[in-house]
Amino acid sequence: MLATEAMSAARLTPHRNILPCLVLLFVVLVAISPSRAQEPLPRTVEFNRDIRPILSDVCYKCHGPDKAKRKAGLRLDLEASAKAKIEDHFAIVPGQPAKSELIRRITTSDEEDRMPP
Repeated sequence: MLATEAMSAARLTPHRNILPCLVLLFVVLVAISPSRAQEPLPRTVEFNRDIRPILSDVCYKCHGPDKAKRKAGLRLDLEASAKAKIEDHFAIVPGQPAKSELIRRITTSDEEDRMPP
């Protein structure tokens, strides 16, 4: 039985040594990669550069270019549509997040209204 345990330990030894190597590799990669935190923030927010990528990743499934899948008549892939009045509110009100329905929907604790669902 001791021989079996020794053979098992010998087979596990390379795996035990790989964890410190992976940790070291991770630390080195983090140290040499450019940090986004060091990049200066832009002075102004631009829809195409700053907003559209977020909307594309999270919102376009229901509020994008596909008319058949679009919900509530809200189209967020076009700046003019995202800022247009729908019923009695605006999805995006530039410079006034408190008046933007989109901000209310992504920050609300109401399960019925929260976006994305």
